[in-house]
Amino acid sequence: MCSWVVSALIILFAMGGEGQEHGPVFLMEPPPRLVFSNSTGARASCAAHGFPSPQIAWQQPDGAQLDDVPGLRQVLDNGTLVFLPFSAVQYRQDIHATVYRCRAHNAHGAIVSRDMRTQAEPANNSAGNPTPIVVQLPYPSEQLNADRKL
Repeated sequence: MCSWVVSALIILFAMGGEGQEHGPVFLMEPPPRLVFSNSTGARASCAAHGFPSPQIAWQQPDGAQLDDVPGLRQVLDNGTLVFLPFSAVQYRQDIHATVYRCRAHNAHGAIVSRDMRTQAEPANNSAGNPTPIVVQLPYPSEQLNADRKL
């Protein structure tokens, strides 16, 4: 009887490897904060494993799945979210200063990453003689009322 139990445990242990189906587990989560320059853009990676292999998707806080935004944002099949370099006039708060989450799912479940807050900052490309001083206000900047004193 004892050898039968030991044999059964060995078989169960051997089957518990790669062949056993299970829900996704993160291998790499996005960072809590992604700060980047509009002149360079940025990438955020997300990876998970499970059996069967999970699908990776990026989503907004309300759960809506992200799509590509031509010239500004790409969602790659490998789980990478790409923020492309952009000009100041192309800035969009809903893309460049918002929260994203990574979601991995397969037939056995789904997991959602921690929030990743993005913040795109303008590149300092000023030149002149004398050298200009550039002061950046935190975004979103507060508008001053005419009757308000500084």
